[in-house]
Amino acid sequence: MAKANGAVSLGVTSLVVIAIIIIVGFGVFLTMMNAGTTTSTITTTSTTTTTTQQNQTQSSNGLELRLSVNATSITSGESVLITASEYNTLTTPNNVSVANLWGVNGLSLGSCSNEFVQPFGVAVFQGRYTTQNLSQATPLRIFPITACPMYVRLVTGYLFPPQSDVAAVLPGGSVTSGTPMAANLTVSHIYKGYTESQVLSPGVYTVVAGDEWGALTMLHFTVLAQTMTTTTSTGVGTLAATVSVGPTQPVCMANSTSGPAPSQYSSIQIIITSSSGQNTTLPTQWLSNGCEATGTAQASLGVGTYTLNLSSCTFMGCKTSLPKIFTITSNQITDVNVSIDTGIR
Repeated sequence: MAKANGAVSLGVTSLVVIAIIIIVGFGVFLTMMNAGTTTSTITTTSTTTTTTQQNQTQSSNGLELRLSVNATSITSGESVLITASEYNTLTTPNNVSVANLWGVNGLSLGSCSNEFVQPFGVAVFQGRYTTQNLSQATPLRIFPITACPMYVRLVTGYLFPPQSDVAAVLPGGSVTSGTPMAANLTVSHIYKGYTESQVLSPGVYTVVAGDEWGALTMLHFTVLAQTMTTTTSTGVGTLAATVSVGPTQPVCMANSTSGPAPSQYSSIQIIITSSSGQNTTLPTQWLSNGCEATGTAQASLGVGTYTLNLSSCTFMGCKTSLPKIFTITSNQITDVNVSIDTGIR
């Protein structure tokens, strides 16, 4: 009877040992399989820079128009916070009459301008503009289209306490229960109808604040594309792309310094296509020396072969210069230069 029990124990022990060997062997097999496999991941890269920008301009009536934007760059689909305010810089009360001397059209604080009594407004333009060429631009519709009430506010002026951005709206307003001369706007879309809207497309934008006494101040921010970066075990490299388009006008002479390119270039973006057919739109910065417009962009890309194209190209040399094929090497910067002859002479 004792012998039978020993045989049973020996049989169980053998089965356990065999099971352990099988499990360990299977684990080694999986390890070997994984060691020979190259993995790849695709991630969405957000490069939002949240540094707050500020600017202001002072008018002859003692008021200072202030503007701030909470980011220098955002990713397409995100929003920027724009803050504008009117501040009395004087150490004494400041009674200012309305003037209706707006420096630019399209300034507003909401869909219905007659709902606001603040003497300033904000507009956003696609492209990089300055006070010298702002008159050539058209403001974007940053508020949805709504039915506005049919009434008119009668405002004759504003009474500011000393060094304050709160004022009594005249006639009838009280300093003790003054109206804030400040407004916050969140912008992420542009609107084309009552229900139709789209996110801000990649590129540079100009934010302008202006008041009815003619003061203007502006800031710029960049909208970046939602770049899809393919990372593999073979590494990642950097693309540095430059696209030159010229001449931009007949019989021109290049300037020694570059400035903002004509507004029609701001909507042209560099598009990168991977060998698998995945498209990535890169935010493109356009500058001009008076004879040639130059667009630049950078991106991190997985090692491989790609093609470069433009979102819109109607110049004579587009078909012969595009698309441009290039190869990304691990841990290297790949310079890709494209020169397009417009045929303008």
